[in-house]
Amino acid sequence: MPKKTTASQTAQPVQPLFLEAYVQKVLEDNGYLGLSQQTKDQFVPQFVAEAQYRLGRTIEPLLSEEAKKEFEDLNGQADVTEKEMYAFWKKYVPDFEEIVNKVLADYTIEMKKIFESIRTAKKQS
Repeated sequence: MPKKTTASQTAQPVQPLFLEAYVQKVLEDNGYLGLSQQTKDQFVPQFVAEAQYRLGRTIEPLLSEEAKKEFEDLNGQADVTEKEMYAFWKKYVPDFEEIVNKVLADYTIEMKKIFESIRTAKKQS
């Protein structure tokens, strides 16, 4: 029988597609469109996973036990939509958007540093 996943293990305040679009936009906004597809394929999933982790780590402690239970139920549904997840987060975390914006803005600063080191390494090779 599969191990049950808890809210603290899976807190995903936004769908991965949103986060991937966010990371791609950070790349675009900072002139990193020239990265090879291989480099993007290597780093974008890592950036998305880290953003997802940071959001979960920030938002999960704000949830009541009732909300954590509801999250586990909702997250266990194979056909849950982004709209349903957003409604959940807005219900239990009224300042959800502000939190997401802050966490992602802080993470963007770190991503820019990493992107710059990639660019520098590529120039040196």
